[in-house]
Amino acid sequence: MIVELHAKSDVGRVRRGNEDNFLVLDLSMQKTWTGSDGTGPPQELKKLDLGEQGLVLVVSDGMGGALAGDVASR
Repeated sequence: MIVELHAKSDVGRVRRGNEDNFLVLDLSMQKTWTGSDGTGPPQELKKLDLGEQGLVLVVSDGMGGALAGDVASR
C-alpha cells in the first residue's frame, strides 16, 4: 500500500507561536520526522510504501497559548 503524507499548520491571527506538532515514524525503514515549524515532511516521507512493520502517525494540537502548551504538544 502506498501512503501519501501531507501536513500543514498555521498559527492563525491571534497567537504568536504555533504549538501544533506532527510525528511520522516509518517502522520498516526506521525514518522519523517531527514537524512543528509549519514545514511539511521531507521528500522521502511524503510518499512511501507501507512496510511490514507499519507506520505511526501522530497529530498533537497545541493548548491555545496555555503555559507550556508547546512542550505538551511535543
